[in-house]
Amino acid sequence: MTDMSKTPDFRKVRDAYVNLQNPPVSSLVEVSSLFRNDVFIEVEATAVIKK
Repeated sequence: MTDMSKTPDFRKVRDAYVNLQNPPVSSLVEVSSLFRNDVFIEVEATAVIKK
């Protein structure tokens, strides 16, 4: 994320999509820039599919 002051906005959107009773592990770090000037956040995810 390029602006940590936007954390509450990020959490509001994230919380609409994750299980808040058993949330996934996550990290949030601030970076000076991303690959384009109009991009403010990068999300990386790993899915585990149980057999």
